Amino acid sequence: MIEKCGAEDNGMHDGDIDYEKAASYCNSILKNCPLAVKYMSLRILYLLKSNQLAEAEKFSKEVLERPEIPYNSQLNSWRARVVYYSGNEIMGKKMLMACLQQDPDNSDAQRALKTMKLASTKKEAASEAFKNNQLDEAIKLFDECVQLDPLNLNYNATLLLNKAIALNKQSKPEAALKALNHCLKQQPKYAKALVKRGEVRVALKMFDEAVQDFAEASKIDPTGFGVESKLKHA
Repeated sequence: MIEKCGAEDNGMHDGDIDYEKAASYCNSILKNCPLAVKYMSLRILYLLKSNQLAEAEKFSKEVLERPEIPYNSQLNSWRARVVYYSGNEIMGKKMLMACLQQDPDNSDAQRALKTMKLASTKKEAASEAFKNNQLDEAIKLFDECVQLDPLNLNYNATLLLNKAIALNKQSKPEAALKALNHCLKQQPKYAKALVKRGEVRVALKMFDEAVQDFAEASKIDPTGFGVESKLKHA
């Protein structure tokens, strides 16, 4: 069934894979085999790939709190990554290092820590290039950073917003809109990105769509970003 969902490595592209269905099937397996650690790890992976970070956070926490489940380095590594992706970066890194203390051969934890360090370095370089108005270099670095870890949705959404702002400064609204669409696919409730997309759509004379973006942003953050004023002038 997981193979039918496309979740195994069968040469398919991510866009062709129903990760939500794969995560659901893992859950069905776990109802019958509640100690199947492999499918716990797979469910976390597929939840992340289907943009269900909150559910991955809830599930991974519940799993590690179950006393009947023996320590598993791979499962703990996934939990650490979910904690990191949820915004607690310091704790996530500490948990990954603890995994390596228990199991120095945990390649997933090793790769995750290396990726986190590289992403931080590239993001700093991109931000510095942006400040210095080296916009082409900043955009290139933002793209490279996003590609490092496609599962880090919130972090990548921030990078994509920054990329869109740089593209807009270059008077490339169509490209900025594409980056913002990608950003909001990663984090649909990102009010700041919704406002920015609304502004770009106004510039492209997509007024109805801009109003929808401003209205959605207003639901999330009614007092921020001057949304009420933007709605009046859209």
